[in-house]
Amino acid sequence: MTNSNQSLLEGLLPASVKWSALRLEEGAPVAFCFPEEAAAVEGAIEKRRLEYATGRQLAHALFEEFASAGHALSSGPLLAGSDRAPLWPAGLAGTITHTRGLCAAAVALASDLPSLGLDVEVTAPLKEKLWPSILTISERALLMGIGSRGALLSKVYFSAKESVYKTVSKQAGRVLEFQEVELSVSLVKGTFTARFLDAALAAQLPAVGGKWRVQRDFIATSAWPR
Repeated sequence: MTNSNQSLLEGLLPASVKWSALRLEEGAPVAFCFPEEAAAVEGAIEKRRLEYATGRQLAHALFEEFASAGHALSSGPLLAGSDRAPLWPAGLAGTITHTRGLCAAAVALASDLPSLGLDVEVTAPLKEKLWPSILTISERALLMGIGSRGALLSKVYFSAKESVYKTVSKQAGRVLEFQEVELSVSLVKGTFTARFLDAALAAQLPAVGGKWRVQRDFIATSAWPR
């Protein structure tokens, strides 16, 4: 594992958030911080074990940064709930993401941000056959209307929705469908806002927005309550 290009995530999250990212190299040794974390992915393929272990390594390093700043935090294993999302220590909110060749984690004090989402993807268009299941009718119309840029931006929409889901999943109490969220994306500012299409869901959840960035190898998006 080597350090990733830090410019991908630089400025993508609020200043109160600590984050870290690492390149993932196929065949790299898998090192777990706690035996309970190793047990959680026992029997999984090596790729999955490497991603899981690396995400936890990054998160634990960020925990230490908060502890060094004087915040009292639990230092136990970072396991997952029934929805596979990490169970963050009391007083912290966080997010872990990985794609082929990259893993990243971000952590904040819950008093600063009650939740946040981060997603990284390989820079490539979303397969067109997936558009109807990922994008709303309005989103598809917009992307088809801007020519070749729309193909790559389709992956930005996918990633941004993943970040939004991570931000609100705990409050929603269930896994949201892609079609339940519609995005307004600024191509100039590199930002987006989310709209929950179901009125009851919209009344239950906070307003959410975020940022996005496309580089040669990777796409990154972030989201948090506004």
